[in-house]
Amino acid sequence: TSLKRDIENYVASCPICAAAKRKQGKSPGLLQTVAEPSAPWKEISMDFIVELPESAGNTVIWVVPDLFSKQVHSVPCEKIPTAKALAKVFLIHIYHFHGAPQWIMAGVFKLLGST
Repeated sequence: TSLKRDIENYVASCPICAAAKRKQGKSPGLLQTVAEPSAPWKEISMDFIVELPESAGNTVIWVVPDLFSKQVHSVPCEKIPTAKALAKVFLIHIYHFHGAPQWIMAGVFKLLGST
């Protein structure tokens, strides 16, 4: 149809549309369901809140919620820590109080090896 062709031509020539166009390739897949947590601090999640206005030298918050109790530890950081530094922070702020979790759900695996 003429309208469809007009729209395709417009989108193809629009720099804003080109910048916002979804990358082609394999879909990342469906989200996986997780089992219901069985006890406090046995199943946890973690992520970073980044690019915050600086406060006391910190621009990042490491957030660790317990998936059973919904309790959250929030740890201020100067920047996203390396894996080694994050392990030390984990020992101080999580393991010291709650012991070792059975599993950790994290959305930052690609950042854990950074320097």
